[in-house]
Amino acid sequence: MQVAVIGAGAMGSAVGATLAAHGAEVLTPLAGRSAETRERAAAANMHDASIAECAQCDLALSIVASPQALPVAQAFAAVAERRAIFVDCNAITPAKVRAIADLFGGAGFADAGIVGGPPAPDGSRGPLFYVSGPEAGRVLALADYGLAFERLDAPVGAASALKLCFAGTSKGQSALLAMMTLLAVREGVKDPFLAQLARTHAGFLEWGGRQAQRMGQVSARWADEMTEIARFGEGLAGAAEEFTALETFYAALAQEPAKTALLKEIFES
Repeated sequence: MQVAVIGAGAMGSAVGATLAAHGAEVLTPLAGRSAETRERAAAANMHDASIAECAQCDLALSIVASPQALPVAQAFAAVAERRAIFVDCNAITPAKVRAIADLFGGAGFADAGIVGGPPAPDGSRGPLFYVSGPEAGRVLALADYGLAFERLDAPVGAASALKLCFAGTSKGQSALLAMMTLLAVREGVKDPFLAQLARTHAGFLEWGGRQAQRMGQVSARWADEMTEIARFGEGLAGAAEEFTALETFYAALAQEPAKTALLKEIFES
């Protein structure tokens, strides 16, 4: 099995490493990428290749930042002769993923939504890939290479919709905990605030605390996702405004390392 993983960030490189560890040959385009990205790809046993070469794989997984999803798909669709099924795994609106599917003329494309964090090197944990659309069945072959899938009996756009619904819920809750914790610090009530959460919402506090510790690493990417979810929420009273506000919060947090360091310190202790 030859698989292209377009995007060697934290998720893409971990997915690539899992596929390679289970016997797949993994290609990734590295032209113009940073030395850090190249090192990450090399450590994952991912081999540099052009988009044209990636298009000749069995499957190509696009795992990039939300704003890059359409440009990546356009570059891939522009390859004259393609063999690979292009699988868009990005946090984008159903409308955008349907527009991307149209680039491929309705064939050679599958919609996917990743729920969960990057696969662990030891295989102890990993995300679930939801897939939808007519070609979704062909993507399930990757289940033999260390990844977990659930096929939705639904058209293109369904997997992306599920992803955004889940991301909006989980990252919305993470933002609220971070916001209220920072406000509690400002007003000098951090300790009783966290003690009250421990009494009444212990599971949420434990989960949200782990999320808060990662804010310095993920806030910028999550801001992009909030932008997509705000678009997704248009037409439902309050939804677009809610996630536009969360985009503002995460984007600001990405520029304030002192606050993300404080959240990490609070929830590590």
